[in-house]
Amino acid sequence: MKLPKLDVWVLSAPESLCVDVNSALAEIGSSGIWKIQPVAIGNYQLRVSKNSNELAASTLASKLNRIGVIAELELPVRGGFQRYLVHPALGVCRQELDEAGEVLLRSGAVQALLEQSAGSAFEFKRLLRKLDGTLWLDLLEPYRQSSQKIVLLNRVG
Repeated sequence: MKLPKLDVWVLSAPESLCVDVNSALAEIGSSGIWKIQPVAIGNYQLRVSKNSNELAASTLASKLNRIGVIAELELPVRGGFQRYLVHPALGVCRQELDEAGEVLLRSGAVQALLEQSAGSAFEFKRLLRKLDGTLWLDLLEPYRQSSQKIVLLNRVG
């Protein structure tokens, strides 16, 4: 049985942590070429894909969190994807996504949010943003820029 392809994108890592990330990637038999992170001066980014399983993906996400880098990992699973969002300020957010890329939430988790928010719509929205990973996505979005240069083409006519 062929393993699904784990997509790992280290969005931003200071130069001093690149060696640690390389070691973590080597443990799953992967490596890549670091490129300059265009948003954060002195930081680098790396994108690799490797056939892997769910255990290796969660272990790598945990290691990247301990190292202290900003990263996103995605692995196709039955009927969708597993995504791990890693940010030093928030930790790791594990998401289950359907085939359309929508975040799947368990009814028990939503029920717990209702109880925690105690009828406050503002608190419910805040807790929901945390549960569905929006807090992580907000922090990761600025780093989702490739270091490849954009070439503008002249208009014809």
